[in-house]
Amino acid sequence: MRHPPPRARLRALRFAYRRTRHRRHQRGQALVELAIVSIVLVFLLAAVVDFGRLFYAQITVENSARAGALIAARAPDSYTGDCPTADATNKIGCAIAAEWNGSAVSIVASEITVGCEDMAGAPQACSPTPQPGMRSRVSIEKPFAFVMPILSALFGSGGVTIGASVSADQQSLPDAVTTLPTPTATPAPTPTPAPTPTPTATPSATPTPTPLPTPSPTPTPCAPGFAPMPNLVVGQTPGSPETVAEAREEWQTAGFLPSNFTPRAGQNNKTVLTQSTTVGQCYATATTTVTVTHS
Repeated sequence: MRHPPPRARLRALRFAYRRTRHRRHQRGQALVELAIVSIVLVFLLAAVVDFGRLFYAQITVENSARAGALIAARAPDSYTGDCPTADATNKIGCAIAAEWNGSAVSIVASEITVGCEDMAGAPQACSPTPQPGMRSRVSIEKPFAFVMPILSALFGSGGVTIGASVSADQQSLPDAVTTLPTPTATPAPTPTPAPTPTPTATPSATPTPTPLPTPSPTPTPCAPGFAPMPNLVVGQTPGSPETVAEAREEWQTAGFLPSNFTPRAGQNNKTVLTQSTTVGQCYATATTTVTVTHS
């Protein structure tokens, strides 16, 4: 058996050594690159999550301001601050609290401004009842702090301020119904008298008058602390649909507590389909609850 010359074997060993060394160098370089790219990806993912929190908070603030403005258009001066519990006199504050309640964003009284203005935008004093040519405005400004240190360094340790300002024209509404309407009996038609017979004609029989129907007794009004259940499905215009926001306002206008109004997994712009209580009957304003379903 012939062996390669010593110089050929030496060149083969050198080539194998260089190839092994090159492979080890490539593996080490790949690990370093992976570590650098992983750090950058983690920071990008955290920044995306932080900005997602910011957009979520902005949407919640806008919806809360809109809900408060809708109530302020019907009860301009019904704001007294925070609404930790159901309060019939703090309709605007409770409407705002009902909108953000259950979310990851909380809004306190120091972040809410409620006022009235004319059509030109000049501030005016709010009256207890809606006035023509006036608007109600609800403004919310809430500070937002970033979690990522890099974003905190860019925007400051105090974060940014998110806000929303919504105005609504004040609407005059009829007084809430406290008694059931009394049905009016339709009077019987007056019989037409027969013509006077001539001397040669046979007199006609005297018509018998139709007795008038007995009117129904006047229904007993609701006792103190009770009110008739409004129709939360039909809007103010007969035959028009009603949104969840309009149904909530009508519920509070009738005297019931805002916290006892429950839309079934929906938002203000949904159309109400049914309600869980009987329209027109008297219910306790402090304890009665209503659930509406919507499209």
